[in-house]
Amino acid sequence: MNYYDILKHLDELFEEAIINFPDEEILEDLKQRPNSNFQKHLTHIKKLNTKAKATMQKRISNRAKEILDNLINEIGKNELLTKLLDQPKYQKLAPQLYSKFEEITEEDKESMLTDRKFMELVRELRKDLENDKNSE
Repeated sequence: MNYYDILKHLDELFEEAIINFPDEEILEDLKQRPNSNFQKHLTHIKKLNTKAKATMQKRISNRAKEILDNLINEIGKNELLTKLLDQPKYQKLAPQLYSKFEEITEEDKESMLTDRKFMELVRELRKDLENDKNSE
């Protein structure tokens, strides 16, 4: 066996040993002994994750707005408001939502309630996406 074969076998052993380290152990080692090359890549990955989350939240918001707009177009704004106020959980919301405003028009009330419903839809869609992501 020559030096080349010995080095090749050592390299294979090191690669096998590295592969078998748990991710947490490798990350802990990087925290204790930071390496500028790794930090640059980790920072880049964190930036990409942040951009991906922002894009996902924007998509959720846009999708919820589409759903709400389609619903309003389908049944009409006044009909939607009437249906929402018929539900017990929104009957409680209406007085709380408008109680602090003295001079508010019916149109303003409808707009505020629609905005509130939109935000609830966004929350529900976000929960659904998180549940889907967690189940994968």
